Amino acid sequence: RTTVGHISLYREIEEAIQGFCRACSYGT
Repeated sequence: RTTVGHISLYREIEEAIQGFCRACSYGT
């Protein structure tokens, strides 16, 4: 197993967190 899989997974999580933060900002 290479680190590429972990990197892609991290990117997905990061994007999800960004979207969640945006939702919180709009909610405020």
